[in-house]
Amino acid sequence: MKINQLAQYLEWIMKFAYLNILWLGFTLLGGGLFGFFPATMTSFILLKRFVVEGETELTAQDFFICYKKVFFRSNKLGCICWLIFGSLGINFHIVLTSEEPLFIGLHIPILLAIIGTLSMLVYVFPISVYWGRSMYQTFFSAGCFALAFPVQTAKVLAFLILIACIGFLFPMFLLFFAGSVSMYLVLKNYVLLQTKIDKQSME
Repeated sequence: MKINQLAQYLEWIMKFAYLNILWLGFTLLGGGLFGFFPATMTSFILLKRFVVEGETELTAQDFFICYKKVFFRSNKLGCICWLIFGSLGINFHIVLTSEEPLFIGLHIPILLAIIGTLSMLVYVFPISVYWGRSMYQTFFSAGCFALAFPVQTAKVLAFLILIACIGFLFPMFLLFFAGSVSMYLVLKNYVLLQTKIDKQSME
């Protein structure tokens, strides 16, 4: 029994490492910026097959086929994310560097807006992969999840920060596990919350 459990754990570790390498490789294949979002969405799709649908196989060919299918749609999603973060980042920089009393009073509101945006983005990819909704519906639903489950969202963000710190301290963890483990936690959190909502709606 223990041997079987150990074998399963080792299999999952190998899958996470393989998926992380594929994610990094296809991110670079797309030129970095334009490869990041297709590789990320593809990773979420394959993780959904493991977590929700119970599939066990993971091949580079499957990754490449899915990567091509979602390339333009995921980059469209990515452009919206960059625009949101870019505008917030510029505003935050202006507020930080300005000595005007009005701008000084905007430090906390803009910081809260950044935290709120990060909370929303936690759910953007899972919702997009899970439901295939329009961009507006995806971002709207992600915002609703962030507002409805602030504690769970804060926990996920804390884990993501922890993973980033571990990756900074141990580069090999960044190479083999940081991306895939982060995406697994984000997707698993969404699946649990969605299951909870579905059960409540049936009662």
